[in-house]
Formats: sequence, C-alpha cells, structure tokens
Amino acid sequence: MIAPPTIDGPAVLGVVGLPEVVASSLSPRMMRAAFEAWGIDAHYVPLAVRPDDLERSLRSLAGLGFRGCNVTMPYKEAAAAVADTCSARVEQTGVANTLVVTPHGRLHAEATDGIALTAAPAARTVDLRGGRGVLLGAGGVAMEAALALVGAGIARLDIWNRTPQRAEELAARL
Repeated sequence: MIAPPTIDGPAVLGVVGLPEVVASSLSPRMMRAAFEAWGIDAHYVPLAVRPDDLERSLRSLAGLGFRGCNVTMPYKEAAAAVADTCSARVEQTGVANTLVVTPHGRLHAEATDGIALTAAPAARTVDLRGGRGVLLGAGGVAMEAALALVGAGIARLDIWNRTPQRAEELAARL
C-alpha cells in the first residue's frame, strides 16, 4: 500500500495540457478518488491551455491559489524552462511533469515519471541490477525513464524509436 501524501488543505491542484488532451484525461477523477479515500482536503482540476498561453498560465497558478500541477506532453520541456527552480532530475532530462508552487509563489519543477517507473509495486519484485531492458520511444518521458533504469542498476538498455537519430541522441545523453 502506498502511504498517502501529506497535504495541508485545502489545496487546489491540476493537470495542465492541450485542451484536447486534458478533456479526456482520467487524472482528475483518479486524483479526486485518491484524495477522498485518504481524507485529503484537495481539489484536482483539468487546465486546458493553448501553447501561446502556456507561460502566462503557469505563472498565474500562484495568484489563482494553486499549490501545483501535473504537466502533460507536449508541455513538459516548456514547463521545465518556465520554472524558477528545478530538481536535479529536471536539470538532467530537461523535462518536468510536476510543478510545485512554493510558499513564495515561485514554480519548482520536478520529474516523477522515472521515480514511478522504478518504485512501482510491480517493479519492486524485480531486481533490475545487472539486467537488460528495452525502452520503446525517445520522447519526453524516455530520458527520465532511461535515467531511472540506469540508476536502478540496469546493465544494458536498448533504445528503439521510429526515428533512429532520436534514439541515438538519447543514448548519447546517458
């Protein structure tokens, strides 16, 4: 069982993405169910944002009372660039899937996809050290996933992508 997060409520959180992406996102329903199950006083809302409005919208989060948001593709690189501060993972990967609004209203970027990949309950039953893996794709999440797998001790990681050059570029960054 995953321990519930500590959130001093009430909190407003959301998911930022293209209108057509967040309209079909299951994140708001899943997060609302999790908050209810854990007794957390928080709201999680979809935030449909057009590309031209992204930076302004992200900079407006603090003023609107948001505590943070998740970020979907294709905005993960832009979110990392807009943030005032970044975690080491974001600095390594250049992508952020989470923005936290600090108490001073600044945006801190975090990358949690790789953590989720290697910390998932199913992954804990598999010892990745010395193993071999295949990563399908070289997009925004791929770099973070690759770093997490390498950090977990995988000995060989083959990267396959429709565009071989992108796979080679990702491998070179590792």
